Amino acid sequence: MYYPNAAPIGYLLKTFPKISETHVLNEILELERQGLKVHIFSLRRPEDEEVYPAIAEVQSPVTYIPSLLPKFSSDAAVELLQPQNILLEQSPRRYWQTSAFQQSRPEAKVLNELLQAGYLALELQKLGITHLHACSADVPAAVAELVQSLIGISYSFTAHVKDIYSTEPEVFDRRMDKAEFVLACTRHNQQFLQGISAHHSSIYLSYPGIDLSRFPAESKPVTDEASRVPLLLSVIHSCEEDGLTDLLQACQLLKKKRYAFRCKVVSYGLVQFEIKRLIQSLQLEDVVSLVSNPLHDELIDLYQQADVFVLPCQTAKNGNCSDIPQALLEAMAMKLPVIAANTPEIEELVEHMRNGLLVLQQAPLLLAAELEYLLAQPDLMQELGCAAREQVTQQFSLTHNTQQTRDLLLSAVSCTPAKVTSSQAVKVTV
Repeated sequence: MYYPNAAPIGYLLKTFPKISETHVLNEILELERQGLKVHIFSLRRPEDEEVYPAIAEVQSPVTYIPSLLPKFSSDAAVELLQPQNILLEQSPRRYWQTSAFQQSRPEAKVLNELLQAGYLALELQKLGITHLHACSADVPAAVAELVQSLIGISYSFTAHVKDIYSTEPEVFDRRMDKAEFVLACTRHNQQFLQGISAHHSSIYLSYPGIDLSRFPAESKPVTDEASRVPLLLSVIHSCEEDGLTDLLQACQLLKKKRYAFRCKVVSYGLVQFEIKRLIQSLQLEDVVSLVSNPLHDELIDLYQQADVFVLPCQTAKNGNCSDIPQALLEAMAMKLPVIAANTPEIEELVEHMRNGLLVLQQAPLLLAAELEYLLAQPDLMQELGCAAREQVTQQFSLTHNTQQTRDLLLSAVSCTPAKVTSSQAVKVTV
């Protein structure tokens, strides 16, 4: 269905495209398929040279907002300062109130945020956009809040784990109070936000989704199991949060026991240097290899080659960890048996001995034992893989989950209540 009378939705990101944020790309593509008009705004230009081919499928226009970060630019400064004068002329009272608010905020007083908010505010006015959705609750949500103060449009935002634990609760509560609605990526996050909300904030559970058509789940060709060396696969974006040390120490334990196996670690960006260093320091070059920046089709090939997907994520001392990892969803969609750490977020996806195996965090000895146990039972591996695909199909369909976001966004631009019927999209009020 196409919505010709609906105003475009502004989609605000810190960086677009970003290879580690395929969930955002997937959501934008699905919103387009469902007929929503989207205009993408990016606070920074991407530094990654590698991008997924699916970027070329995006039909929505992209506007890059000038920035004084990470490096100062006199040209960017001129572009950012000009809108401030226009906004001051439009409404002196609003402008000075916004400036005073920016200075009084308990969070860091980042001038770049106010300048970018002014530039973005004028762009939204020119394009007739009346609602802005920030795709994370840190800098994009901070800019969206300032835009609302400058020109009065509504905004919403998506809250990820990393945003929640890097933002003071009173700041989060204030942004939620002003927002039209908030999307939480996991039920655990949703309950946490409920606990810190002192207002009647509308907080909806919005699980990430994947396009199942991109992940064929055909059975692997039959091979001579007696001569085949099992392949373990992991996708690492953060060495600490994704539990790389646990994974490599488990591999070291298996190697010492002369267990025949191979392990491929997929990574993107600067984290590759740390992975190489750890592989070398543990003398695992003969069994562990690094796959750098594969395109998505290449990653799918790796899923098809692998026997087990391993992701021993861990929760940091401040409570920060990953959301439900996209790679874990993709591996399960490919019917791969998975072994993952028992973080609260992953426990919403993986149920021990039903659709995967869960291990304690920071327990490489237990991880090695679970790997040995699973690889010795091919029937269990197949059973877990089939159940994994079924779980993703039922709860993490991109089409279904994005429809909830679409309905909420449409309600924001039309000022009518959203018809969100799924039990996943539970409104939380305090």
